[in-house]
Amino acid sequence: IFPLLASKDADVRALAVDALVACGEDVVPKVKERMAVAEGAERKALDAILARFGDRKDAVTAFLQGLESTEPDVARNVAAEVRPRIKEADGKMRRLWLHEVLRILDKMRKSPPPSPIPVATAVKILGYLEDPKGTDLLLELARDPKAPFSVRQEALIALRFALADEERAAEIVDTMVAAAESDDRMLAQAALMGLV
Repeated sequence: IFPLLASKDADVRALAVDALVACGEDVVPKVKERMAVAEGAERKALDAILARFGDRKDAVTAFLQGLESTEPDVARNVAAEVRPRIKEADGKMRRLWLHEVLRILDKMRKSPPPSPIPVATAVKILGYLEDPKGTDLLLELARDPKAPFSVRQEALIALRFALADEERAAEIVDTMVAAAESDDRMLAQAALMGLV
């Protein structure tokens, strides 16, 4: 079935993903092996398989590690694919997602990928987790004038979830107000959207 993941026909790729998912969790190690050499449509299909097994530690880890080498247009879809998994996850799985996202972000910040999109996608996923343990990093990224626009934008948007933390709310609002007063109109807009 694996060769069908690289098919030019989107329907064939989708059916191949469904067939491999139907094989059960035993397929995850094989997917991880192929991730090392996959590109383009095949890579996206493998990401989709891992997203379906988002409740397994090795699948979560492989899926997020894939962000580092994912093409920018594919990385943009990753957050949308994992959002439902995060919403359905119990406390233990949410902690796993948080640990892995923070680990991957730390690694990508030390050795940035060619495009900022994978980092921005990881920041978006961090926001979906709505965990106070991610607030410090989100604040740091939102304030960093050297951070790429897409990363700062996603950090500002993610901070709106952190506003529920009454102890940090004033600090978060100050950061958003500072960004809203920025000369960068798009960054200011992202901050204003977070404040609304």
